[in-house]
Amino acid sequence: MTRKIIKTKFQRKSFNRQISAYFKGEMHSNENFYLGLVPKILNKHGIVGFKLVMSQKTFEKITNLEYGHHLSRKVIKKLPKFMKRPYLVLKGSLENTLVEIIGLKDYKKRDILVAIRLDAKEAYTDVTRVTSVYGKKGLNNYLLSSNHIVLDVYNEKKTNRWLVNKGLQLSKFPSANDLSCTYIICEINWNINI
Repeated sequence: MTRKIIKTKFQRKSFNRQISAYFKGEMHSNENFYLGLVPKILNKHGIVGFKLVMSQKTFEKITNLEYGHHLSRKVIKKLPKFMKRPYLVLKGSLENTLVEIIGLKDYKKRDILVAIRLDAKEAYTDVTRVTSVYGKKGLNNYLLSSNHIVLDVYNEKKTNRWLVNKGLQLSKFPSANDLSCTYIICEINWNINI
């Protein structure tokens, strides 16, 4: 079933212009930020052609130091671009959620994660909603925990370089059922026996 995506005049504005409108107080309180269509890398995980949105409440949370996120406007403006080519796509801890690690850093130089809800609604239309964006403390432990299944990698070579800098590596195993792969993150054993 094809879902028609309805774009209002406000949604057609670029994400950067929406950010400016928000800070000038020109954005209506019930309007969401429109980050574009769902990135292609997420399509194979059950989403096709839905809008990618973020609520003003989430936007306020990610820009506010009070919540510990305090992402700069410069970083936030890069979200749509970096979400198209994340290092990793992980299964979220809640049903119908994903987490992207996107290659941006927060003000404390921590890697940024984007939490995504796959089955959200906006005025009777299915949307994919960014529910949080934040720098993750203890990312290595987070990645090594068995709760976080790697679903996809945009660029294996780039992702592996990033992981090796953290003392981790990405291992790829062919799936027994189909032509897909399973990815596992593990620590690098630097001990060399001579």
